[in-house]
Amino acid sequence: MTHQKVKAEIKWGSLEITKERINNMLTTAEKSDYQYKDFYIETLSAWQQGDFTNAVQVHNVIWKSQDGSIGIATGLLTEKEEMEYKAKHFD
Repeated sequence: MTHQKVKAEIKWGSLEITKERINNMLTTAEKSDYQYKDFYIETLSAWQQGDFTNAVQVHNVIWKSQDGSIGIATGLLTEKEEMEYKAKHFD
């Protein structure tokens, strides 16, 4: 979901950030024994409050955990860039 929020040279896949998706993922994380459980809970709790300032860090932690070699996040999209991304991928 971070692709909607971050600048990266290459992005594979897109899931729109929605309240329902955040809530479902948070519930799943709370019931899980994921290695990064606390990280996901902290991340998604912030997102529930509308705080996406951690999106670059979140993207890069997940990217690294999946042995990413291209597509590291380099910054947050501007509001205009995010709107353009959403229009292209979700509308």
